[in-house]
Amino acid sequence: MKVIVSGNQWVVRAGIRLLVARIDESASFFEIGRLSDARALMSQNSDIGLVLVDVIAQDLDELSEIGQLRRYAPDAPVVVFSDGVDRRYVLRAIDSGAIGVVSKTANLDESLKALKIVLSGGIYVPPEVMGRLDDNGSQNQVPTVSSPSEISRIQNLTLRQHEVFARLANGMSNADIARDLGKSEHTVRIHVSAILKNLGVKNRTQAALLAARYGYGNAYAPEAVADSV
Repeated sequence: MKVIVSGNQWVVRAGIRLLVARIDESASFFEIGRLSDARALMSQNSDIGLVLVDVIAQDLDELSEIGQLRRYAPDAPVVVFSDGVDRRYVLRAIDSGAIGVVSKTANLDESLKALKIVLSGGIYVPPEVMGRLDDNGSQNQVPTVSSPSEISRIQNLTLRQHEVFARLANGMSNADIARDLGKSEHTVRIHVSAILKNLGVKNRTQAALLAARYGYGNAYAPEAVADSV
């Protein structure tokens, strides 16, 4: 796997390389100081498998560059390593084209989990943003303004669609969801397509963020109309 590591601090780039090496010992790396330098690399290497971006002080210019890179390698997942996990910034990164945002304060296990999710085709957003059960069992949900029509569309999902929706919030890929539910990937793809259409969102990233906004994930099991599939 060819990996681009972008960041102006060599010590951080070295740490990111070591992190990736725990997943793929044969990975080869291109190190650059700014993400704009990745354009030439991508034009010369069509098989870039991963782009990792160290962003300092929530540099919005680096985020805007992510969208530009999609022209060169639309299938290469981009993961942002951020100093903080401000919700607005995380959403900005996802909207820019990143499919993963990892806090640089995350421990090794969490960082490895994030990269594995992304490499398997999923989406990773820090748990501080996604919302998860705390030690007291209470739900730390991301504050949001709820739309009645949005809530209604979610409530109208079938039971199976609710189950898939919850797993999207956890950043699971179609393959992971299929294994978890004991269904085929083809069936899961049908459910995901139906979810996107029913909720009026453009892609699974938006669906995952919507699911997280309403506290889905973990072992969420809402009451809904029984699924016929």
